[in-house]
Amino acid sequence: MGTSALYICQAFADNGFKSALHTAVDPNQDTQYKSIGRNHVKRAGLESTFALMHEPSYLALPRLVDDVKSGKIPKLQFVFIDGWHTFDYTLVDFFYADLMLEINGIICVDDIRHKSVTKCIKYIRTNYPNYRLVEKTPCSDTLATFVKTADDSREWNAHKNF
Repeated sequence: MGTSALYICQAFADNGFKSALHTAVDPNQDTQYKSIGRNHVKRAGLESTFALMHEPSYLALPRLVDDVKSGKIPKLQFVFIDGWHTFDYTLVDFFYADLMLEINGIICVDDIRHKSVTKCIKYIRTNYPNYRLVEKTPCSDTLATFVKTADDSREWNAHKNF
C-alpha cells in the first residue's frame, strides 16, 4: 500500500535530504496493488525521492549489491525488509541488505510476529555477531531493528545453533 515508502520519503523531505532516494522492491505493485503505493507517494509530492523495482527481491537485490560494489550508488544507511514472510526469503533479503549496508546502518525487519520471520530473527541474532538488536523501539512488538556494528568477519563455515 506504500505506507512505509511514504514515511521514508517524508523523512527525507523533513530532514532536508534532497538527494536521498528510497528504492522499493515490489513485483506486485502494479498488478496486485494497482500502483496504490506509488500513487500515494506521487500525491504526497515525494516522487523525486522514490524509485520502484518491479521484480522479486532475490533478483533485484543482487543487482543493487553490484551497484554498491562498483560505486554506482553509495552504501545504504537504512533497509526496511517487508517482503515474502518465509524464513528463507527474509534471510535472503537480510543477507543482501548486509552486503550493501554501511557500518552503523540500520536494517528493520517487519512483521516479526509471523513464525517464520521470528525464526529468522533468532537466526540473525545468533549468527550475525556484527549486528546489535535494538531492544526497545516504539515498534518493537512488530518490527526488529538491527544496527550494523562492523563488517562481517565470520569464518567461512561459521554457524551457531539457534
